[in-house]
Amino acid sequence: MLDSDARKSRLARKPENLREKIVDASISLFLRKGFAGATTRELTEAAGVSKGTLYWYFESKEQILEEILERISRELYDGAIQKVKGSRGDFVTRFRVFYRFITEFAREKKELLLVSSTVLGEIAGTGNRLEQKMRSIQMKLHDFIKTLLDEGQQEGSVDKGLDPDVQAHIILANLIGMHIQWCLHGASFDAVAYARAYREQIMRGLGIRR
Repeated sequence: MLDSDARKSRLARKPENLREKIVDASISLFLRKGFAGATTRELTEAAGVSKGTLYWYFESKEQILEEILERISRELYDGAIQKVKGSRGDFVTRFRVFYRFITEFAREKKELLLVSSTVLGEIAGTGNRLEQKMRSIQMKLHDFIKTLLDEGQQEGSVDKGLDPDVQAHIILANLIGMHIQWCLHGASFDAVAYARAYREQIMRGLGIRR
């Protein structure tokens, strides 16, 4: 039987994709069962790992969810921010870059984005650490959108009578709702036309008519 040090050494040599495998399986399970409804046993079965292996990589189910939230923050939010920062042009051009990144991400990584909405419904209002983490992640994107709107107002593209802080919250809420509708009804209508129409509605709300 392997002693503790030998076991740790063996597990440490396992490929990093085993950790990713656990996270990927958890995303699918949380989407189907909810965060509260998913058990540790179901997590191990979904990932195809032992309970010991699961706890080697993650101390708890909550830590797995934190890893999922970090992935959303890194891949979606940071990705969108960096994409816009790397672009040039006026507000309309940069907002289109932002919106295109978000919608393409929603199409390519549908499950990851949808599970964030599913879990948000469970943890919103609890005041616990997971809710605080979700809020801090969302506020990062909120603050970036607000800065983008501020710049749009300075250049005259965005209605100066609007409150950028409030509008940033509205845009975030719209993006979440848009994705849920897309997942529910995407097979019954033209998703590209839907995404384009949604973008134009947001821009009209900002006072942009072109």
